[in-house]
Formats: sequence, C-alpha cells, structure tokens
Amino acid sequence: MSKKQTKSEGGRPRRHMPWGDLPRAEHTAPDGIIVIDKDQGVTSHDVVGAVRRLAGTRKVGHAGTLDPMATGLLTIGVGKATRLLNYLMGCNKTYRTTICLGVSTTTEDAEGEPIFPAKEDVCPDFFKVIQRFRVGESQADTGDNAEIYSRLRQARESLLGEIDQVPSLVSAIKIDGKRAYERVRDGEEFIIPARRICIDRFDFLSELRAGPVISVGGNDFPTIEIDAEVTCSAGTYIRALARDFGATLGMPAHIRMLRRIKVGDFDVANAYSVAQLNDILNDKGEIPVIPLAQAAGLVMATASISKDQKTAISFGQFIEIPEQSYPVALVCDDELVAIGEKRGKKTRPVVVFSSRDG
Repeated sequence: MSKKQTKSEGGRPRRHMPWGDLPRAEHTAPDGIIVIDKDQGVTSHDVVGAVRRLAGTRKVGHAGTLDPMATGLLTIGVGKATRLLNYLMGCNKTYRTTICLGVSTTTEDAEGEPIFPAKEDVCPDFFKVIQRFRVGESQADTGDNAEIYSRLRQARESLLGEIDQVPSLVSAIKIDGKRAYERVRDGEEFIIPARRICIDRFDFLSELRAGPVISVGGNDFPTIEIDAEVTCSAGTYIRALARDFGATLGMPAHIRMLRRIKVGDFDVANAYSVAQLNDILNDKGEIPVIPLAQAAGLVMATASISKDQKTAISFGQFIEIPEQSYPVALVCDDELVAIGEKRGKKTRPVVVFSSRDG
C-alpha cells in the first residue's frame, strides 16, 4: 500500500489528505455558505467530504468545480444553502494564473503530458524570444522587447469581451451523457461544441520571464511565462483561454498555476482551509458559516417582506413588492424566506427556505 494511503473503515485504501484525519462534528452546523481555500492536489469532492464530517451533515455541496491542480475559493453550501448553489454557479469568477508559452500539454495544464507541435504550426519569432530570455537578456517592456509586449497585449485584447470558447477535452462537460475526460481516458474521439463566454478582464501581473525547460520526445525545450489575472463569466475554462492566447501568438501554451480568488462578491481573503476549520472545531469553536440571508445578498438583490407576505409565500402564493432586479432574495426579519422571480406584476417564489411554522 502506498505511503499516501491508509485503510478506510471498510478496509479499502483511502487517499491521504493534506488535512489528515478529521473528526465527525458533535453538532450539525447551521444552514449557510462556507468559503473554503482549497488545497492543491485534492478534488472539490474531497473538500465536500471533509466539510460533511466537520459540519455534521451529508447535506453539503459546492458551486463550481476546481481542478485538483488549482487552489483557491470553493463556495460550499451546508443544509438549506445547497439550494442557493445554482445561483452562485452563475456568478462571475476571478482567477490568477501563470501562462507558459512554448509547450502545450494533453490537459492544457502542468499535470498533463507535454506536447510539441510541428514547426510549421508555430511562430519562429517567438522561439527567438524564448532563446533571448533563456540567456538573460532584459525582460522589460523596452527596446527590442517592446514589439513582443505589444503582440502580447494584442493577443490578450483579442480575447476580451464575448467570445466563443471550446472547452478543454479533459473537462467535466458531459457529451451525450458522458464526461469529456472519461471519453479521453477511454480513447474516444469526439468534438466539444464552442460555448459563448465573456472575458471581462485579462490583465498581466508580471513581466515575461524564463520558464522551465520541458522535455518532449527526448528533446529539451525552453519556455517563457507570464502571470495574469482574469475575471470571466461562469463556464469559462482558464486552461482553454491560455491555449487560445498562445494560439493567437502562434505558440503552444498551457497553465502552470491556477488560483481562484473571487466568486461574485465572495473573496478568498475571507476563506478558510479545511485544516483551519478543523482547528476551530478542536478549539471548541463554531464553523464560520455565512447565514442564508447574508449569502443570498452577496449574489442577488434583496427585498424586505412582511410577516403576512412570508405566510403567503409558505402557501406558494405570489406577492407584490417594489420594482427591482430579479432573481431577488425575499427576507423577513433577517431570515431568507425565498428566492423570487418576476411573474407579471407579481413576484413568484421559486425556492422556498422558510416553513409555514418557521
């Protein structure tokens, strides 16, 4: 058995997690959102499993998968908050990434096998740039490098706004009921249709610098890399964005680092690692849960309603509220009663959180 595995209660091998063994909570955590800073090397499902133990309930879900290589913000719903997750999934997201130019990979990130295309598929000018950077010439946006940075900016700007993006073949998108990465694993050939996304912001955070030397087919290839921050719509694949950025330059590309720092108004600066949550429980503290009404207010407009309107909603009735944007969180005395959608001149409750006697 691997050193990174232990025996589970059922006798089957269990992967080692960076947070170690977790106790099962003595009390169930309140309904709400927990913002997690995901560790590298674990799946989003691993985090959900950990929170189930720490929150003392199996009613736990997440809004938007992060690849095992990626770190950062994972919004976790506990209890009734799992019914909010669909709304969180539609929020814009912000990522920080390192784009490596010169070599692509089978997964379009650092965990895949390196691929080097035929010479006629790439721009020879950029290979000269790579060689310059390897021998330590100036990397700043001056002199001979000014033209290179100009082309980098042009490539970036061509990807801003609404664009059609073909997701990575190893994504979790379902094609005829089967995950794309499963089809790749099974050796199937298939096409993923492009989808319309929006890149609101694509900023460089660093100068170009020498990247790693990557071995492909027995040959060593130097690379260059640059850090970037991207704000984008739901459904965007940063790996695919880096791939298309490189293609615009005539270069193979992949990402070497990915960190999600924002989901809507949720910020990783306010997040906890699983290990930190465990420490809080060990110190007899309470799991830091963002209450339902507050969490909903970070995702959508909020409207205060009366107790009579709350009762009407509990019977599935439509209510009248002042004109505003939809969907809307309907709140009574700091309690999230329902999510409402516009129906004619009235508001229809589509997800109800409050019971008739609550």
